Order: sequence, then structure tokens, then C-alpha cells
Amino acid sequence: MARALRLTVLFLSVAGIVCSLCMLASMGCQQPHERLNAPPQGHTEHPAKLQEPFVYMTDNALLADMSMSAVHFVPHQSELNSLGARRLNRLAEILKIYGGTVRYDGTTDDAKLASDRISQIKEYLLARGLEANRMEIKRAMAGGEGMNASEAILIRQSTNFQPDEQKKQGNDDGSTLMRGSSGSPSQGGGGSY
Repeated sequence: MARALRLTVLFLSVAGIVCSLCMLASMGCQQPHERLNAPPQGHTEHPAKLQEPFVYMTDNALLADMSMSAVHFVPHQSELNSLGARRLNRLAEILKIYGGTVRYDGTTDDAKLASDRISQIKEYLLARGLEANRMEIKRAMAGGEGMNASEAILIRQSTNFQPDEQKKQGNDDGSTLMRGSSGSPSQGGGGSY
């Protein structure tokens, strides 16, 4: 009886191993599933439904901030990396339509490296078919020059909210700011909503 039990266990073990090997072999021979999304860096026949609005939003963002930085280049070199090439390809299409200024924001670069990278950007855009009079490439902060400090101080002072002064002066429409029954500010002369 013990021998029959051992033979049964041995047979089941061998059968389990053979079944496992057959399953593994058959899984390796199946065709991969059809991809419904785009490969990471490529094209697909089944684009996502949001692709067109996303491209539009990305183009608007590029128009607002036409800049390149050190992350678009191989470290310590003027050679573009793949991210920089993709960004310049899209910028070239936008600049063909609208023209504009591309700013290189290499804040930590020495003057020679920054100059070489600016030259590389210009050469790349010219090679993409962009006319030289449709673009300007310069070393500047991403997003533009910004504003003068005196302008920023003026804006800050004119928009500085001071609740104590509002209580004393009243609001623009002549009504006063009162505390409601809940303790929160409410406009005088009406019920609560």
C-alpha cells in the first residue's frame, strides 16, 4: 500500500511538471495582443481620443513659453538630446506659422557653452526649413523678461488685502462688511443664501 501511494505521488508530480512545461511552452508561442495606444516614441493606427485637444494645448503652452534649457542637451555639450530634438521639431512647426523668439535658459552654463547651444538651436531650426527672419534665438529666462521690481511692488501694494481697513471704509458699493450669525463675513442688507 505504501508503495502504491509513493508511485501515485511520483506519477502526479511528474504529470504536474509535464503540464507546467506544456503550459509555459504554449504561452511563449502566442501572438501579442493588438496595441490600442501609441508606442512611447512612435505612431499608432489607433490614436487616443484626447490626442487632438492635447496637441492643441501643448502647442499653446509652447507659444507661451518658447524656451530651451540645459535638459534639452547632452550634459556639458552643445549636442541636442532626443528630448531637445522633439521640442525643436514642434517649435519649428509653430515658428513657421507664428514666428517668434526662442529663449535659451542656460543659467549655469558658461558663455562659450551657451553660445554653442544657441548656435545649435538656430542651425537645427534652419535645417527644419524655418526662415531666419521668422525667428530670433537669444539667451534669456524661460517665460520672458518678467517685470521690473518697481512694477511688482506697485502691483503687490495695490492688491494687498487688508481686512481691517475694509471694515472701517466699507465696500465699493457703499455697504459695510458685517459678521453674519455664523461668524463669517456677509454683505449687509440682505438675507443669507
